[in-house]
Amino acid sequence: MLSAASLIGISCIAITLFRNLYAVIATQATIGITGVIFGPSIAAISLGMAGHNRLALRVGRNEIFNHAGNVSAAVLASLVGYFIARRWIFYMVAVMAIPTIISALLIKEEDIDHSLARGAKPKDDSDGERISSFTVLLTDRRISTFALVVTLFHIANAAMLPLAGQYLAYGKTKGATL
Repeated sequence: MLSAASLIGISCIAITLFRNLYAVIATQATIGITGVIFGPSIAAISLGMAGHNRLALRVGRNEIFNHAGNVSAAVLASLVGYFIARRWIFYMVAVMAIPTIISALLIKEEDIDHSLARGAKPKDDSDGERISSFTVLLTDRRISTFALVVTLFHIANAAMLPLAGQYLAYGKTKGATL
């Protein structure tokens, strides 16, 4: 997570420095690829810290903070873009990577059960400890089906919100970020 947050922050700054098409595509690809690390990492850390019995409660709390942070970041980005400059939205994301890194560094390694974080059954389970291999991701049909459905959803739906935002902001250069 530390390197992912760092790469996203660096990429956002790079977007403002290198304004040619290929640089923007490269930085956006870097942001997209590294951005997918956060969800599984947070889920694994949460499982390793809370265990199977308390995972649902922990994930619920995580999502509350996630959504509150998303709303706060959107409001802050719109204000920064409106009152300072639109490119400062990218600097703001880079600055916000710093608390992400600090938060990850504050997690004590001894507080995480690394076997549980990798999906092992609890030690008191009668089957004993068993961790699935990485090949399960490629061979389990349920995972492949889920990945396909999520991909199709994002192709069909995820781009609609930015497009709607662009349509609403069309012709409003000063207030577009708001």
